[in-house]
Amino acid sequence: YPGMYYENLVINNSINLIGEGRISTVIDAKGKEDAVLITSDNVSVCEFTIQNSSDDGVEIELYNDSCNISYNIFLNNNDSGIDMWKSSNNKIIGNNFNDNRNAIGLHSACNNNTISGNIIKYSYWSILIYGSGNNISDNIIVNNGEGLYITGLSYSTISGNNISDNSKGPGISGSFSNNNISGNIISNNDWFGIFLGSGSGNIITCNLIS
Repeated sequence: YPGMYYENLVINNSINLIGEGRISTVIDAKGKEDAVLITSDNVSVCEFTIQNSSDDGVEIELYNDSCNISYNIFLNNNDSGIDMWKSSNNKIIGNNFNDNRNAIGLHSACNNNTISGNIIKYSYWSILIYGSGNNISDNIIVNNGEGLYITGLSYSTISGNNISDNSKGPGISGSFSNNNISGNIISNNDWFGIFLGSGSGNIITCNLIS
């Protein structure tokens, strides 16, 4: 049902947790811990506002895979809106991120994930991602500190994103190899449009960089 739920949820079974609408159904962590902690495979969390955690809005714990975190609003979470470690085959689609310290963090061998159609604003880091075979496409990443930080990313696609007006670093940066970076708008960021610290085998084509 719509409403304000003051909760710190732990989801340890495969379920679909679907709100009545992301404007009207709110999970508020009251400044404590993760708002939603996922410790199972095959969990969906959709159509909520998830806010005010002292840690992450949604955390997917080690080795939990095939989750769907889509069509939510992440607001004022002290660490990340969504955070995961060694987690693969997840979908992060159509979310709005505002005023989180970090929007999305994929750490240490997160593989074959889809991050698409999200709007990310007013975070220090927008997306930090490590892993292989990930698809980062059609996101709007504007007015943050850093753009995409992709150290350790390989065999992944970064396409169709608008990465603009980020004030603390390049649009895309890190040390990465064998990725396809194409069709992005990268404008008015600090330092460079794309900064490659080290790496090889990347295909970088048809980006509008200004």
